[in-house]
Amino acid sequence: MKRYKIIVYSAFISAFGLASCENASFLDEKTFSITSTTNFYKTENDFRLALIGCYEVINSTSIAGTWMPEGTYSRGLFPILEGCSDVAVGVQTNTLVDFVKGNFLPENDILNKFWSAFFAGISRCNYLLDEIEDKDLGAEFKQQVICETRFLRAFYYYHLAACFGGVPISTTPYPDIKAPRANVEKVYKQIINDLEFAYANSKAEALFKSGANRWAMGTLLGIVYNYLASCKRYNVGARLVAINPINSFQWVNETEMSQKAATVLKDIIDNSPYTLLPREQYTYLFREGTKSYQYKECLFLSEWNEGVSDAYFTRAYFFVPNGSNNYGGGNGYYIPTYNLYESYIEGDIRKKHNITGGYTAQSKTETIDGKDYFVPTDAPITSYTFWKTGKYRACKPNTFSGLPVHGCVINYPLLRLADAYLQYAEALYFNGNETEARKWFDPIRGRIVDPGKTTLEAMNQAYHKENFVEELLDERMRELCFESKRRIDLVRFEKTTEKINGLVGDKGAFTVKDGVRNIQANWQYHKIWYPIPQTQIDLNKNLVQNPGYSGESY
Repeated sequence: MKRYKIIVYSAFISAFGLASCENASFLDEKTFSITSTTNFYKTENDFRLALIGCYEVINSTSIAGTWMPEGTYSRGLFPILEGCSDVAVGVQTNTLVDFVKGNFLPENDILNKFWSAFFAGISRCNYLLDEIEDKDLGAEFKQQVICETRFLRAFYYYHLAACFGGVPISTTPYPDIKAPRANVEKVYKQIINDLEFAYANSKAEALFKSGANRWAMGTLLGIVYNYLASCKRYNVGARLVAINPINSFQWVNETEMSQKAATVLKDIIDNSPYTLLPREQYTYLFREGTKSYQYKECLFLSEWNEGVSDAYFTRAYFFVPNGSNNYGGGNGYYIPTYNLYESYIEGDIRKKHNITGGYTAQSKTETIDGKDYFVPTDAPITSYTFWKTGKYRACKPNTFSGLPVHGCVINYPLLRLADAYLQYAEALYFNGNETEARKWFDPIRGRIVDPGKTTLEAMNQAYHKENFVEELLDERMRELCFESKRRIDLVRFEKTTEKINGLVGDKGAFTVKDGVRNIQANWQYHKIWYPIPQTQIDLNKNLVQNPGYSGESY
């Protein structure tokens, strides 16, 4: 017999973009705030709303009445997943900037919010899966809800495991609140089990336009396979395993993982409807008003709805050019590194787009797809102080009615086809086919060549490295910088220490000594794993802290 459950689903439609649902009438549905599952889970419409509640955690600002945007893709996950890497440094004083500086401890409340938010997402998924099991619903609908929910549970667990390592596992609506951390073997086997089921059984289209379909599920599965293979090959965290073996990857069969990654990623590339945007539309991937273009390349997005005036992203925390709110700018919390700048050759349009100057009173405007944007200045090499992480561009303020001047509704790419191409190249290489693997750089680079300044042949020559993995990581940095990928990439290839130690702080007119000095002074090897939040340890004494955060030597 099922136990009686009370579910808190505050603001189902606050953040996740319901405007793109198949049935727009959901926008008119009354939101369930506190409801008995006995009364709630009955119709297909109820389960659609429950599924939206599972998606909503990705970028929610409030969960069950608790304010926690710092723990989701609303605000905090950008610096958490770009921090301790070589693409950006922080020079301001801010609790989020501390992650970019490599300055965090178990008492950090942002880590606790991340932990709490994504476990809330897992809990919502578990409740939904439990309730749908014995419901008489349309077979195809029921199957798709299960697939998308299991994908989301894997999505949340993957983020937690990639940051903390082993975490408690729960697949039922009645979790053991005193459960210890499972080791990474158990966690990733659960993730793979969910993703393999979802990928094998999902329809090609999701229930919502902005939801996860079969292709998104397969892409994340390929990423997880590659992640595990690289962690095993490069013996990630081996120095820490002697203290606590919970994060050991010795169980992984790296050859099998690479083979599986190649198979699933080839399916995505060959058979999905997604395509790389052409050169003329490349920057549309990162603009607030070009969502119809994003859907062509992005398999999964952190979605913000243009029609919900009280749900928006605060630009100050995002990787946008610095400048007044009146120009659509941010606060300049993050500064691109000289290493990132130097990784691009002239004629690579990503260089000018990703690293910019700021907005000024003299900034001109440009119109793209019917929306106006201010144009930031170029990054002045003679004055690094004015360099900005300009990859994302918000529309001219007041474009969307109801938004405050500091708000925007840009969609943030979580999975896109360019990443799938590079992941496929990686899998091919580790399957022994380096020649074929290198060919997959061409479509990525070919569309970002400025014809007046360089050629694909010249770019390939400039970017070529004898060591394929070095070239792969460089290309992933150039293409995916500020997309919450770099920290995980450096960790899984055991490159974090090398890249942080290699950061340039002072070169000619370029200087960002404080930012580089901060991260180099704060970085220690054990920080490849974030600390288990002290708040969680206080609540559950069975949670063992990651090595290094209690003064252990390793």
